[in-house]
Amino acid sequence: MNEPLAPDLDIFGAQEAAQYLGLTRTNFNVRRFRSAQDKHPLPEPMWTLKCGPIWTREQLDEWREKQ
Repeated sequence: MNEPLAPDLDIFGAQEAAQYLGLTRTNFNVRRFRSAQDKHPLPEPMWTLKCGPIWTREQLDEWREKQ
């Protein structure tokens, strides 16, 4: 597992969020795009930049606790 480039920041792109949650990038994306059918949908990204969606650690921790 690769170390994050900025471990002190509490923001995550899709790859970092998947890794943080212990999911593969593919599984993370499947859950993300099928969230309407999922019992525990992934949170909507806090921001969407040109580089992609961004989540906060708090969002991901809350989701993990519901699992």
